[in-house]
Amino acid sequence: MKLYTSMTAMAGLIVALALTSCSEPSDTADRGAIDRTADEAANPVERKLLLKEAMPNLEGHDLTAVTVALSPGVMVPAHRHDGFVFVYVLEGIVQSQLDSAETETYHAGDSWVEPPGVLHTLTRNASNEDSAKILAVFVAKSDARLTTSGKISKQ
Repeated sequence: MKLYTSMTAMAGLIVALALTSCSEPSDTADRGAIDRTADEAANPVERKLLLKEAMPNLEGHDLTAVTVALSPGVMVPAHRHDGFVFVYVLEGIVQSQLDSAETETYHAGDSWVEPPGVLHTLTRNASNEDSAKILAVFVAKSDARLTTSGKISKQ
């Protein structure tokens, strides 16, 4: 319960940081943890690393916060995450589907979670006119590959 309370408090702080429009870090060394694919060149997706912090109460794990801006109508390729992900919609309307579950539509202020390893089959900006932005907070092993994108077959 103590870990859950700490993670909930940390997630709240990160949402507050994102809502106050944190600027992009000048050091881009940690950006390698967020992989980009050739498919994304055709689908404008902008990722900004807000925070990467070791979790002292969960040895060998980091909490990483990223904003993801989706241009109108953009769909992100299928992908997986090696850690637990909390997603909060900052702006716009985002459609999301995990594995073969029904597609869900989330508006600004809504959130969802993604268990480690689940296939995220759909992430799409539901608007063809307005941008959307999400905050993704990862809890994963320090050496984890946070996102694996591209053509991924279901397991």
